[in-house]
Amino acid sequence: MKKIIRNISLLALPFIIIAVVNEYSRQIATEKPYQRRGHTYINSDVWSKEKCSWACHNSSAFCDKNHIKYMGPIKASMDVVYFGMIRALKSVGNYAAANLIFLVFGWPLLMWYLLISCLNMREDL
Repeated sequence: MKKIIRNISLLALPFIIIAVVNEYSRQIATEKPYQRRGHTYINSDVWSKEKCSWACHNSSAFCDKNHIKYMGPIKASMDVVYFGMIRALKSVGNYAAANLIFLVFGWPLLMWYLLISCLNMREDL
């Protein structure tokens, strides 16, 4: 029973933290929120050199020019991974659904499974 509670807690806790941080951020946001396709988002779409916004999401070149400072020699390698992942998600046909399935649910579930496997193996020693 303790294992079940531990495993469910380890699965739920990151999602709970994300929800709490998002809702807290929504309350303290001072800029006009970005709206698209009937949805209202927390961040604005202001083109700002001080911080990232939906403008950076919609134009990676703007973000590269104004916000990325510490990547240095690994930036070229990271761009291959970053834009490759975006191309792969878009190639599915429905980018938003693929993003949710693979990055919001699939990756965390894989990490959770591997963590639980490690904890179980450690208990067996």
